[in-house]
Amino acid sequence: MKVKTSFYYLLLIFGLFSCDDDAGPLVQCAAIDYAIPGLLVEITDINGTNLLDNGTYNTAEVKVVIGDTNFSRIMEGEDGTVINILLSNAINNKDAQVILSTTETDILRVQLTQNTTGFPCFFPIFKVEEARYNGIDLTVEQLPFNQKVSIIK
Repeated sequence: MKVKTSFYYLLLIFGLFSCDDDAGPLVQCAAIDYAIPGLLVEITDINGTNLLDNGTYNTAEVKVVIGDTNFSRIMEGEDGTVINILLSNAINNKDAQVILSTTETDILRVQLTQNTTGFPCFFPIFKVEEARYNGIDLTVEQLPFNQKVSIIK
């Protein structure tokens, strides 16, 4: 019994002193690919027909930009095609151009609040507090992972 107890103490001491505190975090942040929540923008007509799905707007031309930076991508899902906008401080309270075609550009402005996740690797999560499209207030729908606004054209 004494040998067994001595063996466990030896393992405990080895375990306590073999860990290097200067080795950095236990999680290597560069190895994590985060799925950052975005703002989904659905564009429909008065009858609820998705204008990205029916070809009214060419999805290859649709983008949301500030200056030369594109903050969006087109996503096709079960509920139809939407514009997914990356939420960041770069678009907070700024007029973003929503380019729908070569002849039609609208303005989207969002007001964001920033929360932290509490994980060892800090990354911000943004919540849309207010959204305005061409000067009209939009209702922001909270989804399980993203937020969504619907625009009627």
